[in-house]
Amino acid sequence: MSSTSRSTRLLASVQRRLPCSETKAYAEKHLGSIRKKIAELRALEATVTALVRGGEATCSGSAAPDCVILQAGEANCG
Repeated sequence: MSSTSRSTRLLASVQRRLPCSETKAYAEKHLGSIRKKIAELRALEATVTALVRGGEATCSGSAAPDCVILQAGEANCG
């Protein structure tokens, strides 16, 4: 379920006047998903930052097979 659909569901629970405890429980669960996604994005940011910095030291404008960023991507995909 996407963040948008979760947010829509949360709003719908408020509009249907569900008990506060149910709405709070759903919001807490949704918050957990948001925090997990943020952690995943921070890890991805750190990885890409390291690759870019590493590429600065080794990138000489040579052919794509020599690119450390592409090599790292291939290693993680295979």
